[in-house]
Amino acid sequence: MSSVSRLRRPHKAFTLVELLVVIAIIAILIAILLPVMKKAKEAANTVTCMSQQRQIMTAMMMYAQENKSTLAVPPQLPTATLITCP
Repeated sequence: MSSVSRLRRPHKAFTLVELLVVIAIIAILIAILLPVMKKAKEAANTVTCMSQQRQIMTAMMMYAQENKSTLAVPPQLPTATLITCP
């Protein structure tokens, strides 16, 4: 009887193989998602930069409209300098 009861007892813990399989699956998913997340972050940074440039230009145009069509350009900034987004 003792051998029959030993075969029917429920498992109380995961086996080492089961844990290693789960860890391997998680590692594979992370390896797949990291490049995608990097590209998404770069795209978000580009959109943020472009939005800030638009806001700067809007502010400069509003300033020019209020001040006899003169633009406010700092003296240390050359007039031909372009601000580019990454």
